[in-house]
Amino acid sequence: MIKLKRLLSALLCVCLVLIGIAGCSSGSGDAKEEKTEEADSEKPESIQVMVGSDHAPYHEVVAERYEEKYGIKVELIVDAYDNQRNKAVAAATSGATEDIVVVDSCWPTEFANAGILAPITPYMSDELIESLVPVALEQATVDGEVWYMPTVNETKWLYYNKAKLQEAGYDHAPATWEELEEMSRTMIDKNLVKYGISWGAAQAEGLTCDWAVLMNSFGEDSWFDESGKWNLNSEKAKVALDFFVGTIKNGIADPASITYDDRQVLNTLAAGDVAFVLNWSFAWAVLNNPDESSVSGNVAIGCVPGSEKYGTVSGSTTGGGGYGILANSDAKEWAYKYLEMIVEPEFMVEALEITNNMPVTAETYVDEEVLKEYPHLEDCFPQYEYELVRPLLVQYNDWALLVQQNLHSALSGASTVDEALDNLQKQAESQITP
Repeated sequence: MIKLKRLLSALLCVCLVLIGIAGCSSGSGDAKEEKTEEADSEKPESIQVMVGSDHAPYHEVVAERYEEKYGIKVELIVDAYDNQRNKAVAAATSGATEDIVVVDSCWPTEFANAGILAPITPYMSDELIESLVPVALEQATVDGEVWYMPTVNETKWLYYNKAKLQEAGYDHAPATWEELEEMSRTMIDKNLVKYGISWGAAQAEGLTCDWAVLMNSFGEDSWFDESGKWNLNSEKAKVALDFFVGTIKNGIADPASITYDDRQVLNTLAAGDVAFVLNWSFAWAVLNNPDESSVSGNVAIGCVPGSEKYGTVSGSTTGGGGYGILANSDAKEWAYKYLEMIVEPEFMVEALEITNNMPVTAETYVDEEVLKEYPHLEDCFPQYEYELVRPLLVQYNDWALLVQQNLHSALSGASTVDEALDNLQKQAESQITP
């Protein structure tokens, strides 16, 4: 059922995008020809691209190819990822000359509403749209317009120590959370691990994501009810948080989880203290690096478990993002050509090699040559069928802060699950516009 809903959602997203393209490109071939001629006549000497420092090495490769192909210099403006949102806002409001900015998957509604970005829908071909993993496009789409080119196809996967599972007598990853608990208890009882799982449950965005993962895997597929109102204290939301809290209370999870962020939580799996963690794609390289991990070579990746009680296969939440064009850019057509180049399959492989980015192009996950080099992609790809996209809100940061405060209260024992989610529901209803 979840898979069908995800497919219908993806198809709706693609339909909205195609409608947007049709509305913006009436006249078809003639209009596109005129746009190309106009772009050629206004060819800039350079374009400016803001990039996070983690992704700069990959962009250096793309920029070189872009300059060779179009004869336009690419000026990369590199800074830490944490500074990118403020830099994008400042560039948009100061009349700066930058053309392309980083857009996190949580920002498109805010940026679109504030007039920071120009939609890229008018430039996108049907072929490009169809080549992208649907959920990556879905989270870039607001009101039928695509606001950034998805380039980082993130979700949370289950990472596990396959050697520990084998020692405990298991030849497979847990299919459900109930099975994960049973496996964890067996490994703890056999002194193979200290705890079954660690969570990145510090009061930060990773906590928001892990709750979204659990909600979705326990069968919740929307943040809103049928009337469009907040639905944060639903039965399944409470079951998910009750399970989350319960793993800490019953000793299945590391009690220090409430202090770990997404990076710190990896230390417990890398040290061999736990068998399972949830994390993003960057964790693959960390956990399989013998200089950083004592379990290198014994770590596997796969889909997050589902729920036996609710009959779900899996559930997760998306992340990542991409790059958008500033509304005040004087070279939008040429900036789009750069975005288009980023997602060419060959560059998706470059991104995977250089920065461990998961590709946004579906064909990359089934390319036999790519799989020879990166066989784990085959285990990663199925997760994109089971996703709950975090709500696309103008006030996303305010909403996420409320979520983190209330969840952490329940996880630390300061409030009950019902108290935490009922309070979150009331706060969201009064403070956050859906």
